[in-house]
Amino acid sequence: MSKTIKIEDPITLADVPDLLPAIGGKKVSVYTVGRWASIGVRGVRLEVHRIGGRVLTSRQAVERFLAAINAE
Repeated sequence: MSKTIKIEDPITLADVPDLLPAIGGKKVSVYTVGRWASIGVRGVRLEVHRIGGRVLTSRQAVERFLAAINAE
């Protein structure tokens, strides 16, 4: 029986800033996205998958992360 790994819509962490609006003319830094994945914000971390030497997330994971940190 083979197992398949499916990531929703895989993107690299470097692609995440392009999904988000620029605030004050500045995009979110890729280093900030890395912190979201490693440290998190208010106890919530961005979901990532490590495949080989690459770290991937998904558009859906970014949406869930933003919804979680903005929830009241």
